[in-house]
Order: sequence, then structure tokens, then C-alpha cells
Amino acid sequence: LKVLNHLEKVLPLTASVIAKPAIGNLEPDFIVIMPNEGFFIIEVKNFSLRGIKEDLSKGAIKFSNGNITNPLSQVTAHVEQLNQFVMSNYGLDVYKCIGKLVVFSNFTKLEFMQSFHHSFSKWASNQQVNFERYHAFLDDLEGDFLAHVKNAKKYLSFPLKIQRSLLLEMAVLMKPRPSIESAVVF
Repeated sequence: LKVLNHLEKVLPLTASVIAKPAIGNLEPDFIVIMPNEGFFIIEVKNFSLRGIKEDLSKGAIKFSNGNITNPLSQVTAHVEQLNQFVMSNYGLDVYKCIGKLVVFSNFTKLEFMQSFHHSFSKWASNQQVNFERYHAFLDDLEGDFLAHVKNAKKYLSFPLKIQRSLLLEMAVLMKPRPSIESAVVF
């Protein structure tokens, strides 16, 4: 809810936010549709910093109990699923217009970096840049969150060139499954 509240504050009036959209068998937390900009998939992680043992490269996280998860791989799978959804329903390839962002909503970037500087500093520079591009933290919500969201596209120079009426139709088609408490916000 924290991330949704910030999105509602910073997004332009022309943007649509879909919480828990139905785009296949996967269920991202949010899809933001910004005309002329693109689709942005946002996956929110409410992890406790104390529960994380190690930050592994390429977005993977190892927890104190030994479990490993990769939120970046998860949101990347959502990108593929969204592109397939749009392709199968509208015949449009929007892959280059889709951004992805993992938001850690319970700790700041500084807290994260202080805890995991030893592993982060060993990564190649392109891995560090990609991590910072596709991950946001609690303090990013208070900063220029909209710029961070927009920068989370691999292909920054590809605008979304789809009429607003078609985007609204897509948003309605992506509406959440009835059993899930979620919303489409226009």
C-alpha cells in the first residue's frame, strides 16, 4: 500500500495503475501504464533487512534460513508474460516499452549498502549499474520515484506509441481476478 500511495502522488494524470493484474499465470504487484512512456512492472518486497544473509549477483537474495529468491528474475518473468499478453490479445510487440522495478519497501538504500557492501563491491560495474537501475528502496519512494520508475526500462529510447483508448482497453482486460482484492486506478 505504501508503494501504491507514492505512485498515486507522483504519476501523471494520464497514467493507469493496475494492482495484481491478470496477465497470465503470473501476478505482478503493479503494472503502471504511462502513455508515450511505456508499461512498468513493479514488484514490491516487504523483506526485513535482518532476514537477509547475503545479496547475490543478478538480483538474487539469500536469507538467513538458507532460502534463495530472485525478485529481479521474478519481475523479468512478468515482463515476458506482459509482452505475451499484449502480443496474443493485440498483435503488438511491446517488449522494448516495458520497464521493471523491484522495490524493497522496508529499508533504505544506505541501510542495504551498509549491510552488503562486501558482496556488492565485488560485482562487475555493469552488475552494480543494473542493480541500481532495477531496484528501489524506501528512501527512493521519498525522492524522485517517478524518475526511478521511468529509468527502469532497458530500452529508454522506445516510447509507447499506442492510442490511449487502446491502453485503457488493455487495462480493463488486465483487471485483477475476482478473488483478489485489488484495483485498476485511472
